[in-house]
Amino acid sequence: MLVMIKSSTKPPTDTDSDVEELASKPVEDIKPLLKLLSGSSFGEKTSIGYAVLKALTLLSRHKQNRKQFAEHDVASALSLLSNPASKIRLEAALLVRNLCYDEAKVSMAVELSGPRAILHLLRNPSEKPDSRAAAAAALQTITYRHSGRLCVLEFNGLAVILELINCKYTTLRVRAIGILRNLTVDIRSLCAVSSMCLNSLCTNSP
Repeated sequence: MLVMIKSSTKPPTDTDSDVEELASKPVEDIKPLLKLLSGSSFGEKTSIGYAVLKALTLLSRHKQNRKQFAEHDVASALSLLSNPASKIRLEAALLVRNLCYDEAKVSMAVELSGPRAILHLLRNPSEKPDSRAAAAAALQTITYRHSGRLCVLEFNGLAVILELINCKYTTLRVRAIGILRNLTVDIRSLCAVSSMCLNSLCTNSP
């Protein structure tokens, strides 16, 4: 049965996460940390890299701090989604999620094919559930924007999202439903969702 999901074009509010605007806090100079994020030795020093990512994820909760991330910094964060260390992949996904609360950062992520990197992580069944849930949260934030929704469709992300709705992990299912809700904002996306759901029903019918 095809269930119509109420869509929303409001900016992300993500009440299920620990993201919040820290408007009362002073703006931090995060450039030294951003240099470490882009450093070539990052992958070789997991403990240092993880600490850098944790700090940047926390600082990126502040809107003014997010403005300090340039496109190459966003590219560095996206590249870490394929890092060999699972805890690095998890933290990188959380950082991307935070950054994409800003429309400008979503545009950067789309230009850098960020949704493809996120979908690659989501497609991996051996990936830890927490990492996949964080990646889904990042994709949910990206799909609040029109360009993000189109990019997900371009990389055949709809099939991945529909598959996640049936997974056994509650958090991941909730994120997948949130992404699907966002995708149904656009007519093109809604038609694609309806078509895939109907095909699935026909395939599974006796």
